[in-house]
Amino acid sequence: MRSKPATSDYHWELIGTKHMRVIGKIADPVFSTWCLMGRPREFNEADAIERAMTVFWEKGYEAASLPHLLARMGLTRGSFYKAFKGKRAVYLAAIARYDAAVVLPVVNRLKARDGASGPRRIVTLFRMLAGLMDGPDARKGCFLCKAAVDRAPHDVEVERAVTRSIKRLEAAFRDALLDSPAPQTRRDAGRSASQLTATYMGIQVLRNAGSDASTIKSSITQTLMAHGLH
Repeated sequence: MRSKPATSDYHWELIGTKHMRVIGKIADPVFSTWCLMGRPREFNEADAIERAMTVFWEKGYEAASLPHLLARMGLTRGSFYKAFKGKRAVYLAAIARYDAAVVLPVVNRLKARDGASGPRRIVTLFRMLAGLMDGPDARKGCFLCKAAVDRAPHDVEVERAVTRSIKRLEAAFRDALLDSPAPQTRRDAGRSASQLTATYMGIQVLRNAGSDASTIKSSITQTLMAHGLH
């Protein structure tokens, strides 16, 4: 009976997503071992994180169980732990994903030198926020706000991630206020930016709580008028 050749002497090739086959003998056993161990991930990591975010958003950190996450992400337990190590790591990845997908575009919009003055860009942002109150996602709110309340008080790393995002937003408001035909002093712009950031975040919380749309829109109008933005 012919003995079975050593696995390390053969080059293996991925077929589909689950099966391997020998396609020919190669000289380098190290390379063949790499072929066996270096299989690519069989899922889109960014998409999996987005799906995990929806679970945390809906249920909160503590109530988001591993079965909930696996079902929504479409992963096996082994794939989950290989890619993310645990629930906390996925949660931190979800915050980073939200920062890149939602917070950063807002920051860029406030900083954009597109012909509109900084104050006008602030007004446009808040009017867009008011417009969300009439859409299907009126109660969606903000995942960053959710994390600030749900997890930041109990996890210093989450607290730091949330604070970084909020500070980035506040700095963008300050820069927009300074980009004006009649700019404020840096100190006054900094104070106004803090207030605008607090209003922006507070409105997101009110959205999530299901507050009346007209009340939220009125708060936005009053805030803009108080800062000479209209």
